[in-house]
Amino acid sequence: KDIAPNLIIFNLDIPSNALFADLQTLSHQSALPIIMFTRDNHIGTINQAIKADVCALIVGDVEHKRLNSIINVAIARFKHQQALKTALEEACAKLEDRKVTDRAKAILIKTQNFTEDEAYHTLRKLAMDRKITLGEMAKNVIAMSDLFK
Repeated sequence: KDIAPNLIIFNLDIPSNALFADLQTLSHQSALPIIMFTRDNHIGTINQAIKADVCALIVGDVEHKRLNSIINVAIARFKHQQALKTALEEACAKLEDRKVTDRAKAILIKTQNFTEDEAYHTLRKLAMDRKITLGEMAKNVIAMSDLFK
């Protein structure tokens, strides 16, 4: 039976390098908040926990009454990290689309003697007519120009 946890909690005296490697893999495969309780306060452990996307690293003993707040903070931190990750991915995608669009405009300017404005409007119209994004249309123009080289 499949298990769908809401978060992962570890309680280890000294976490191993192998565990941190596994956590890094796990955090890329299925994004979940990770909480780690440990007695190990070495800077290397802290850095490995951060690289493994551990949302809360608690060193030392913890009173049970604090557990709920620790979980809530870890979940909030996780959601914030996910939002930042999503925003970064979207910004990178927009930048890539812009680069591709600029390259496609340059091709149209060179091959069709368009102005920059004409090249942009042509790309935009073609994209709208085909119901695809401007970035996809720009990639199509670049691919077609590569065929004629």
